[in-house]
Amino acid sequence: MLQAFEGLIDANGLRSLRQGGGPARLDVDSTSEAVPFWAVLDTQAASQVLKELLAGNRRFALSLLEATAKSLGSIPPR
Repeated sequence: MLQAFEGLIDANGLRSLRQGGGPARLDVDSTSEAVPFWAVLDTQAASQVLKELLAGNRRFALSLLEATAKSLGSIPPR
């Protein structure tokens, strides 16, 4: 099953990932180097990405996200 997610990417890899697709937007400080993004992942891939993120493997989590996302893009600032 495909699900929509949103999160933040920075120079160290994947910073956050949460189910998205609703009207809520990620709040990013204007001085932050983090880039907000959206992605469409299947349930199994999302589980693997989250597992790596929670284990602190931020770069690997980002690589896995990029490799498994069905679609991926940046979220423009408000």
